[in-house]
Amino acid sequence: PSGEESQAQVRLRATRINAVEPNLLLAATTDLATVLGLIEQNKPALAIVDSAQTIVSQEVDGISGGSTQVREVASALIDTAKTLDIPVFLVGHVTKDGSIAGPRTLEHLVDVVCQFAGDSETALRMLRAAKNRFGPTDEVGCFDMSGEGIEEVTDPAGLFLSGDGPESANG
Repeated sequence: PSGEESQAQVRLRATRINAVEPNLLLAATTDLATVLGLIEQNKPALAIVDSAQTIVSQEVDGISGGSTQVREVASALIDTAKTLDIPVFLVGHVTKDGSIAGPRTLEHLVDVVCQFAGDSETALRMLRAAKNRFGPTDEVGCFDMSGEGIEEVTDPAGLFLSGDGPESANG
């Protein structure tokens, strides 16, 4: 479910990167009860909810993105994930300095916090674990954004040492 983009926007991106699958369910909603109902009804192998700060529970007061709402949304999704034994990726907004937007509630509730970052000067993106209850946080993944989607950079050191790194991307 996405509260961030319309189904048409997501479909356009999925088509561009050749990722349209018959078993892919997409729902554009910000209502937590609807999200939970879709997950329980379809029992997916994986659920991705975009984003924690836009989904709203009618069971509690508060604005979307506020501490009460974020706590309720995350807790309900975590409970559903445990009950159905499925992984849930809960996307969260970040501020310009890279920290999770809004109250720090979300960081404390989830098992893993990953940050996918880059800049407009290069197509390279880095994936880092800021928190991992199940393993280390000292590894970094390097990816290249292309017209076909995201591709792993298998030898990032070689990319930087060869002079083909981000600093030479524009020049």
